[in-house]
Formats: sequence, structure tokens, C-alpha cells
Amino acid sequence: MNEANTSRNRVKSKIHRCNLVVLITGYMSHRLTEIVFSLKDAGALAGDVLQVSSKGKSGVLRGILDHVESSTC
Repeated sequence: MNEANTSRNRVKSKIHRCNLVVLITGYMSHRLTEIVFSLKDAGALAGDVLQVSSKGKSGVLRGILDHVESSTC
């Protein structure tokens, strides 16, 4: 999503039923990150929100795997 079409309702319509939303913050705007966390805080998202600061593929995957492993224990 780009800045021009980043609205709370639009974001909600795209991710509200996801089991896991991964925020790769190095590639996202602050506004989009804030929208996702505000939706989570309001109980508008069905799944977890994971914030990953790594930009590399292996770092992102490692972050996701760590999250899934810690959620199942």
C-alpha cells in the first residue's frame, strides 16, 4: 500500500481475518504501522501482529519462525 490509499478502513478490510500480520517495519510507513497496531488494540484483527525489524529474507523468516515456535509452547 502506498501513502495515498492508506486509510484505517482500507487496511482493516485487507487484514482483519488474517491469522498473522507481519510488519516489516523497514519497508513500511509509520502511518501504516500505527494503523495496524491501533486496529489490534481495538480488537478489530483476528490474529497476531508481529513486528520484524530485519529487512533480509532470512531475518524476517527467522522472526516469523521464532514467533510461531513461542506461540505453540
